Amino acid sequence: MDGCADDPIVVSAIRSQKAGMAMFLNERDRNKYSRLVADDFRYQDLQADETQLGCSGSGETANCRDAAIEEIFHVISGPGISVAYAKKFGETNSLMTKSMDKARGGKFITVPDKYPPDAIYHYYDKTCSYQCMATEYFYWAVTSFHHGQNAREQDNMREWEASTRGQLKSKVRDMFSLIIRRNKMKLLSAKGILPGTGSKIGAAGTYKPKRQKCASGCALDGTKCGPLGGG
Repeated sequence: MDGCADDPIVVSAIRSQKAGMAMFLNERDRNKYSRLVADDFRYQDLQADETQLGCSGSGETANCRDAAIEEIFHVISGPGISVAYAKKFGETNSLMTKSMDKARGGKFITVPDKYPPDAIYHYYDKTCSYQCMATEYFYWAVTSFHHGQNAREQDNMREWEASTRGQLKSKVRDMFSLIIRRNKMKLLSAKGILPGTGSKIGAAGTYKPKRQKCASGCALDGTKCGPLGGG
């Protein structure tokens, strides 16, 4: 990683909706202090006590998981990728949601009491809307493609049955194809690995900028990344 946006179109979409992360010490502090977050800031919360730097990326195990990968990914995919590439990865009516409907065993706008026995993706959180289900589906598919779920295959079975790249290709082939074919965007890493992989200090260990002047002009300070708000 070099501090430059791999896909300025996605960054611009995120900025237009004033989306980003809000980090708290723990869930108790989130409940106490979330009221201080600006009303017009579309945020995804992350707690410090669920951020496990030593097992980030594909270094996750059955007993250690860095929640930062998932929560940050939701910000990139929800207000970012799904908006920038709506026809392919939109969260309401796209090629991805058609794939998700097949993986869930049908199109369920609300969470069913029971999924069909052949469902590959079966999330039972009643508070999760259809768009939320699409956000989670994208996370599962991309991290499985990048080997981020291999060590948690058995734990994931309650929700997701395609935790390895091979399983994704065989069980959810249409989504596998969407990930590998004709994408203008870069999915997490040009090298095909999850941020933080092989690092004891999380994604910070893989942030080794070779330059700070970005060819696209879109850098960490937000310069030339599109206007903030108005989306």
